[in-house]
Amino acid sequence: MRRRDAKPAWWLLNAIGLLLLGLLALVEMFVQAGGLRGVLEIAVVIAIFRLMATWVRHHRVAIELEEWNAYHRPQQLPVVPLAEETHVARRSEPLRTRRDLS
Repeated sequence: MRRRDAKPAWWLLNAIGLLLLGLLALVEMFVQAGGLRGVLEIAVVIAIFRLMATWVRHHRVAIELEEWNAYHRPQQLPVVPLAEETHVARRSEPLRTRRDLS
């Protein structure tokens, strides 16, 4: 894959977030309240944030390209079609000239 076509793997960042929730739930369920639980919760959070920082570092070019493409993409004006009734009315009316109005 060329760098120009690179896209960040958002699914991986979501998986890291789910891993954080899962590990914290495991610590909550299997470790009794006390100093050890607090230490394990802090260790899990620090480890997950380190994983997230690594993900950002590895995907920074793709993120920048995605933002740049979104900003510099040519903006198309929305095409608003006329109502069908207007089209029918315009086609059925004959062209009027100044002479017809007098």
